Amino acid sequence: MHKNYTVKKGDEFSFNVTFKNLNTPPDDIMFGLKVDYANTAYDYLITLSEGSILKITNNKYTVKIPASVTETLPFENYNFDLRFKVGSTIKTPFYGRITITPTVFDKD
Repeated sequence: MHKNYTVKKGDEFSFNVTFKNLNTPPDDIMFGLKVDYANTAYDYLITLSEGSILKITNNKYTVKIPASVTETLPFENYNFDLRFKVGSTIKTPFYGRITITPTVFDKD
């Protein structure tokens, strides 16, 4: 599923995702954020084990990006992928773009 979000610089941002037809809990969930897919480095990367991806129910999770992270990101359009791993199977069912925009309080 493709989704686009706009986030104000310095704001906490979160979204919920439900994995349909997921009969086994994922071993890991990864959220990666990059300006350019060709880059080898991530601008931001979190995993389920790091605590910024929280299990709500068996198939529903919340991804939280803290204000401290959006504060450090330049105003830009970022690509994101949210993927999960169950055993040796990896799927990327949720992806899109996040745009970091200024607030009236920003000086740069």
